[in-house]
Amino acid sequence: MKRTLRSAVPLIALALGSASFMTACGDSDHVRVGDPPAPPAPTTTSFTAFIKSRLNATSETTAPADINAITFTFEDDNNASAYNEVLPP
Repeated sequence: MKRTLRSAVPLIALALGSASFMTACGDSDHVRVGDPPAPPAPTTTSFTAFIKSRLNATSETTAPADINAITFTFEDDNNASAYNEVLPP
């Protein structure tokens, strides 16, 4: 009886170790500590309004605008005078 118990101990240890390994693995439905944050949702902005605001704020110390998350709308495509108020004639 001692021999069968001794030969079963490594098998039991292997089974318990495998079970603890499997429970330590998480599923992909939750956010883990090392995951990067989700990107911001894109916003819709008028291209004309954006350019006018940037031209009015231009100086030697103006920081660049982050446009990666902006979706531009172009409602002034056929308006030749869209920028007349901010650009010299």
